[in-house]
Amino acid sequence: MNSKQQNIIDILNRLNPKTVVQLDNVSFQVKALALPGVEAVEYSTGEVSMVGELFPEDPSLIDVSQVMEFKPDSETHMIITDKYIIVGGLNQDDDSSHLDPFDNDGNGEIHHYSDRNRRSRNDERKSFYEALGLDSYGRIDLNHNVIIQALINQTKTKIKGNRSLMTTLSNLLRSKGIDSSWDEVMKWVEKAIHDGGAESAKDYIARYFLDTHYWERLPSNWQDKLTDFDEIFMETEIEKIWKQSCDEGKIGNPLAVKLDIYEHGGVAYSVSGEGMNCAFDTSRCAAIWVPDPCAEENIRCQAYSELDVGIMQASGKSVSNEELLTLMQKISRQYCRSILTDYNNWLNGDVHSFTINVIDRQTGEVMPEHEDSCSGHIGSQYAEQELQSTILQKVLELHPILH
Repeated sequence: MNSKQQNIIDILNRLNPKTVVQLDNVSFQVKALALPGVEAVEYSTGEVSMVGELFPEDPSLIDVSQVMEFKPDSETHMIITDKYIIVGGLNQDDDSSHLDPFDNDGNGEIHHYSDRNRRSRNDERKSFYEALGLDSYGRIDLNHNVIIQALINQTKTKIKGNRSLMTTLSNLLRSKGIDSSWDEVMKWVEKAIHDGGAESAKDYIARYFLDTHYWERLPSNWQDKLTDFDEIFMETEIEKIWKQSCDEGKIGNPLAVKLDIYEHGGVAYSVSGEGMNCAFDTSRCAAIWVPDPCAEENIRCQAYSELDVGIMQASGKSVSNEELLTLMQKISRQYCRSILTDYNNWLNGDVHSFTINVIDRQTGEVMPEHEDSCSGHIGSQYAEQELQSTILQKVLELHPILH
């Protein structure tokens, strides 16, 4: 124990023991040594002297490893007080199949591209595509309702801005004995887009205005007069509408996070581009994480907190949807990373239980009434933290006996 640590212990000795064990950024050893009655902290088992004997200058020794009623796999912690030995350790938890993090609300879902992935569930590829705003074949979904409505609005705007085209369409309706008002023209254009979709809208325009079932069968002079529709329904232009709709969160899931999967002995899921970049063992964008309603609400609340929305509204300022969505996407990636940490640990069997024994230093025997155990801790670091916390609480539990 160096002088700096001793100074910290001297300061902590003035605090309530319950406050000491709750402190952050203070090591387990320092917190333990600041508690009443604690004589030593060890990270392995060994021999500890008994107390209360007739010849204290030559005490008998307790072989803790032989007395304790469990054999830890790793991370043994032992606190020696003036009357007790509190010893605990971690063991591999072999029954952890029920601990899948994605079975819990607030952790979202993972959808795999390949239905043959051994960790995939039924029909995941469909959900994978939907999260990306793609159709059931993995293509840009140009006939999505959002796309169709945006295409209708854009087409109407362009026709209204082209008086010559508008007049031509009006005259075509008049020649068919149909109301030729501009509102009626717009209704027929809208019907053509609805009925034909993005890919076949021109065919339906040819059908409704010129009684020809396919655009390509129109006489060349009419194709020239209506050439503006070639540009309006050009696939690249419609793809721009799709991309903008995705960026605005109207198609797909704007908070979804693409994932890479690395498999070589173990398995590691990571946010795409951030994990192991192995040409042979990394499957890029092999899965996608999608927040469930609870996770989405958590992400939104954090975004509101970071933007200080309440303060902004009180001062008369507003938050744009674009600003809010951009921040939520950033938070979503952070949220996903934290969940993947647990998921990777669980997949690779990094799940632990712990057991704690209390040994009476007068008798050298385990005290069954003070035994403690807990299982299902995902990740060795988290498991060790829980072990340390429980051991410190055990010292507090014994405190009335010690004093």
